Amino acid sequence: AQILQLQLGLPIPPQLQLPIPPQLQLPIPPQLQLPIPPQLQL
Repeated sequence: AQILQLQLGLPIPPQLQLPIPPQLQLPIPPQLQLPIPPQLQL
């Protein structure tokens, strides 16, 4: 939630801070784990 607050610059209502269902917590395929360019590591 804090990360979204920084990205959007807006306060997030508590009702939007929902827990993530286990079925949505999928493992990330290796091909999606790309290295982050230094200029994106803010």
